[in-house]
Amino acid sequence: MQELYDERRYFRSRWVSSVASMVKPMLAAINSWCLGGGFELALQCDLPIASDRATFALPEVGLGFLPGAGGTQRLPRAVGLQKAKELIFTGRRFDAHEAERLGVVLRVVPHAELKTAAMELARSIARQPRMSLIQAKIALNASQETTLSAGLPAENEAWLPCLLSDAWKGQVARFSEGGR
Repeated sequence: MQELYDERRYFRSRWVSSVASMVKPMLAAINSWCLGGGFELALQCDLPIASDRATFALPEVGLGFLPGAGGTQRLPRAVGLQKAKELIFTGRRFDAHEAERLGVVLRVVPHAELKTAAMELARSIARQPRMSLIQAKIALNASQETTLSAGLPAENEAWLPCLLSDAWKGQVARFSEGGR
């Protein structure tokens, strides 16, 4: 038991935010069961999309432990504290449409269209300048971890590297030339 305890303490920090901490926007295409650790992994994603066949739950409390891969921290930020308590305390399963209403997923699409919808979203994002995407993600993530008065300077710090990017320089040049 001590070995499991020690491994949990050491490895948890390596994977509990592994997806959320990636610099690029992370999408999830959820097509079926999304339970426990899989749900916690989906909560790390920036833009999760679900099939109309997807089912969600955090059943850990009923198994004698708790959602310990970020579920007790990320779910309340997505759905509010009271709703997160209800979902975690009961382990209740809910469908994709409720997940969308709660803000757990961005949208629900018919099962057969899930891959297409996820790829369209990915391509739309991929067309944006890399630097501005990375910096926007940094600023958005910071907004969830601080107050407004501390977040605004963090936003400015995220904005400043964009000034040095080729995309920004190109926009300024086009504007100076009278174009768009």
